[in-house]
Amino acid sequence: KYLNMSPRASLEYSFTTLFLWQEQYNMEFCIDDGFLFIRSGGNKKMYLFPIGRGDLEMAVRKIAESGEAFYSLTEKQVEFLKGMYPDKYTFYEARDMGDYIYKTEDLAYLKGKKFRAKRNHINRFISENEDWSYEEITKDNIGEIVKMHDEWCALAENEKGLKEETVAVKKALQNYFELAFSGGLIRTKGKVVAFSVGDRLSSDTFLVHIEKAFSEYSGAYQMINCEFVKNNCMDYEFVNREDDAGNEGLRKAKISYRPYCIVKKYI
Repeated sequence: KYLNMSPRASLEYSFTTLFLWQEQYNMEFCIDDGFLFIRSGGNKKMYLFPIGRGDLEMAVRKIAESGEAFYSLTEKQVEFLKGMYPDKYTFYEARDMGDYIYKTEDLAYLKGKKFRAKRNHINRFISENEDWSYEEITKDNIGEIVKMHDEWCALAENEKGLKEETVAVKKALQNYFELAFSGGLIRTKGKVVAFSVGDRLSSDTFLVHIEKAFSEYSGAYQMINCEFVKNNCMDYEFVNREDDAGNEGLRKAKISYRPYCIVKKYI
C-alpha cells in the first residue's frame, strides 16, 4: 500500500522489481511513523526517498542523520533536500538508471517512417517462420519458458551482468502465478523462441521486466516486443521498459524505439 502512494512510474517503486532483485542488491525495508523506508547496498547503504503520508521532513531527517546517500531522486526531491540541507549533499544524474517510457500505441503499431526498420525485421521473421504463433504464458507452457531461458543463458554465458539477471528471471518464473504476472511467448515449428513478462506499475503504465529471444531467429526480439504489447498492454497508456544499466548495446536498442521520455533520476 505504501508503494501505491507514490505517483512515480519508475521501476524502483514496483513491488515485483524489489522482490526479484532483493538478494542481488541487498534490499531491505522498514515501516516507521507512517513511512516506508527502502535501502540497498552492502556496507554502504543507499536509500530511496521515504514514501508515506505525514511529517516528510522528519522521515528525511532519519536518513540524513544516518549519513547515508539517496538514490533514484526526482528533480523535485533534489530541491527538497537542498532546501533542508543546503551544504550536505552533492547531486548528480544517474543516466544508467533512467527508465525508458514509451507510448503503448507506438510499440503496438510501429507506424511511420521512424519505425520502418522495426517493421522490416518483423516482416522478415514472419516470412521465415510462416507457422509462428503467440500464446499467453500458462501453467501448461511455463515449463517450456524455463527450458528456453536455460538455453538462452547457455548461449549468452559471457554477457555482462548475466549471473545477477538470471537469478531475477528464475525467481520471476518460480513465482510467476503468485505475483500475477502477465506474459506471452512466440512459438514457431512447435519451439518457443521468445517470451516476455511484466505487470502493472501504475494506473496508466505497464512495466516489462523480462524479454528474451533467440538471436538466430531474425526479427524475434522485434516480434515479441510488438506482439506482447498488442496482447498484454493495451489497457495502459504507457509501457516502461526499464533502464539500460549503462549497457551500450541495450541503450542503442531502447533509443531506437523512440521513447516518449527517459525518467531522470539523481543520486
